[in-house]
Amino acid sequence: MRSDPRTGTPIALFIAVFVVAVAAFSPTLGHGFVYDDHRFFEANAALREWSVLWRAFSDPAVQTADGTHAGLWRPLRTLSFAFDAGVLGGAAWWAHLHNVLLHGAGSVLVAALLRRTGLGTRSVIVGALVYALHPVQVECVAWISSRGDVLAAALLWGALLLQRPGNAWASWVFGAAALLAKEQAIVWPVFAFFFALLTHERMRDALRRAMVPAVVTAVFVALRHAILSQPFQQGGVGDGGPGFVELGAMLAHQVWFSVLPVGAVFDWQMPPPPALVGALALLPFGLLWWPATRVPAAWFLAALVPTLFVQAVIPLNIRTADRFLLFALPAVALLVARGVERAPRVVPIAALALACLATLTLSGERVWASDSALWSATAERVPGHWRAEAWLGTAATRDGDVDAAVVHLRRAVEARPEDAKTWFRLGAAVEAQAARTDGTDAVTLTRAARDAYSAAANRFPRGRQENAALFGPMASLRAIKLTLVLGDVETVRDVLVSILERPGPSIPAWGVAGWNRDVEELAARVERDIDAERSEPFAPRIRAWKVQP
Repeated sequence: MRSDPRTGTPIALFIAVFVVAVAAFSPTLGHGFVYDDHRFFEANAALREWSVLWRAFSDPAVQTADGTHAGLWRPLRTLSFAFDAGVLGGAAWWAHLHNVLLHGAGSVLVAALLRRTGLGTRSVIVGALVYALHPVQVECVAWISSRGDVLAAALLWGALLLQRPGNAWASWVFGAAALLAKEQAIVWPVFAFFFALLTHERMRDALRRAMVPAVVTAVFVALRHAILSQPFQQGGVGDGGPGFVELGAMLAHQVWFSVLPVGAVFDWQMPPPPALVGALALLPFGLLWWPATRVPAAWFLAALVPTLFVQAVIPLNIRTADRFLLFALPAVALLVARGVERAPRVVPIAALALACLATLTLSGERVWASDSALWSATAERVPGHWRAEAWLGTAATRDGDVDAAVVHLRRAVEARPEDAKTWFRLGAAVEAQAARTDGTDAVTLTRAARDAYSAAANRFPRGRQENAALFGPMASLRAIKLTLVLGDVETVRDVLVSILERPGPSIPAWGVAGWNRDVEELAARVERDIDAERSEPFAPRIRAWKVQP
């Protein structure tokens, strides 16, 4: 069997790991765009402009089609999307293939990392396949929007492999690139230290390995904060951050899913685990006491700091997600590989476990095939989940099934009445229902749509609400229009006198077309129902609120 002359590792080992990793996720090549894929990739026109080559680094707004970029600055992820969209045509299967190949590369690099720690070929194969086949990877690989995770992981593993005499600059470049792919890579200096220990360097030398990565990471954090007006995606899970007990439950959930990954956690708001599961939070701390497991346990805990424990200080918009475990997964792979190394008789058991992981992964991939598959599975697993119901309603609206859309969106506003955008979507769906209905039912539906828009307009100014700059003003315009449709001319006249004294709202560039359409609809209605009796018409002043594209 031919070996790599630099590592003494059989080349066939790396080929086998790559083939298995890619084959396991090949079903995703038939998947479509899901959830955030629509705004980050499918509808993002900026990806097809040459200016994205430099704007990806300086203008966070190019990351999304809707301009929402709180807490997001991932220029290398954006450039990888631009390559898929601008060079390869933007087909979903190209983007999925890109993710799958990155996952294959990352799995090979983990195999090389394990080999560098001195493990034998058999142990390396088992450990690398734990990484490649673990269901944690499903959210990372099957979801195009999670490109930053698989890209940052591959770059970070490359940085650690290059961490040897004569390759320092290359290692630093790879590490910096990982930071630009996903901010979760701020664990790089800690990983550089741990990997040096795993490759039998002295403590002093390991600390020296971490010095430049620490400086580069500090510069990255400062630059990120300078570029982003909102460095974190706060909000979305109630008031304040998790308490100590909830943090323990979150850690327990991550340990549980690492050891027994049954059931994806896509609801992101993690229900409290049972008491016995909660006790698993102590497991990684217990492993810190044994020399053989100390470094892997410390690696596992350190990997969770950016996305778990930091919430004690900065409440994030989600509690936990499968992809949060991606950077911790090499520690699990290392523990398994060391177990195989010390007890070769467990290889058949390890092979059975790998088969179970592959089965769970293949099953989980189906959930990510489409919006309807993802959100239906989420709603089934967590009945009344507001995000699932809201997205099922949005998908139904897009498919023209407004009756189903209204059902889902009503459930969503009942589950989360403070979410303004859900009220806005409900108003749009009910308005569509009213447009195809006659008589008393049409009046009832029009009134309900008006009330939903009014509820949205009242909520958008409260706290952090997604897309408030566009949908807040649009909700107000639509509520006024429907009030006029209902025949309440006096109320509309009074409202127009009040609002037209103020300058028009500042509309983000991505929403100009929709805003101008709503302005024209209101102006035309006012022109017909109110201005005919006025010497100073409102319609021209309303049209003055249009924004030039």
